[in-house]
Amino acid sequence: MVSMGVDGQDIPPQMWKLVWRHQLRLQNEAEFWAGLGGAEPHYAVAPVAEPPQPLPAFLIRFLRDTLDMSDEEIDAMPRSEAQQRLDDYHSRELRGP
Repeated sequence: MVSMGVDGQDIPPQMWKLVWRHQLRLQNEAEFWAGLGGAEPHYAVAPVAEPPQPLPAFLIRFLRDTLDMSDEEIDAMPRSEAQQRLDDYHSRELRGP
């Protein structure tokens, strides 16, 4: 049925296909009906990867000022590795020389 249209008017089949494929971006019509039933529909678009998060200022200062790393090295380092270096540095201080 046409939303906000004339009562009882049906959508032509080719128009319905455009709606679920191009407007809703679903994989197939069955995904539309599954979504109406409460299931999570599968979309025909590839999932977008999370953009890499910049290092927090405290990690940048630690890497630059304490470990004497260059800005290029810091920019190339993932957050997990930077955090591990900070953790290792502080645990070394606790263990002693």
